Amino acid sequence: NAKVVKAQGDGSLIEDHGNNAPISNVPKDKYSAKYVTAKKITAGDYIIRSRADDGIRVYIDDKLVLNRWSTSNYQEDAVEVSIKDRVDAKPGQADVHWIRVEYFESTGKSKIDVSIKQKNEEITTDSWLGAYYNNKNLSGRSTAVVGGAGSVNPINALNYDWGYTEPHAKISHYNYSSSFFKKVVGGKDYFVQTYADDGIR
Repeated sequence: NAKVVKAQGDGSLIEDHGNNAPISNVPKDKYSAKYVTAKKITAGDYIIRSRADDGIRVYIDDKLVLNRWSTSNYQEDAVEVSIKDRVDAKPGQADVHWIRVEYFESTGKSKIDVSIKQKNEEITTDSWLGAYYNNKNLSGRSTAVVGGAGSVNPINALNYDWGYTEPHAKISHYNYSSSFFKKVVGGKDYFVQTYADDGIR
């Protein structure tokens, strides 16, 4: 079965069916869904953030950019992507991109939330936006994103002690790097102090 899902005011996708079926002829548990839309998106760096109970995949122009196909209790996932104008588009449509979200519900409650926001919108004076890389030199696109203005798990202070464990489920516990971003209020003097094992800038 199929239906039209109205986007939220900021363009995000939200569906919350609780313990009920999403639509007629579909069970309340053990079903899957596919959401498709076209959006005008200015070229730049974006944070794609999702919360899903259970699994979710997000594609932009048929390219898989977020993949967490597992059961969860409304888990938050976020990735950084660079969106460029389409070179094969018709005149005036280079900034139109196809967004596809694939979702599955196992048992219990069903809920999904997907947003696409410019990276600079996620960097505020209130908390940090963090990005992790599976290499030591911050090269390529980050593997995982944490915190940021839209996160349900804000990073209020950079004070971590991971010991011998990894900082994120998608990151190895050796030979990784990370970057953190925050805005500060101008017109003031600041004292910056760091302690790090290993390198820091």
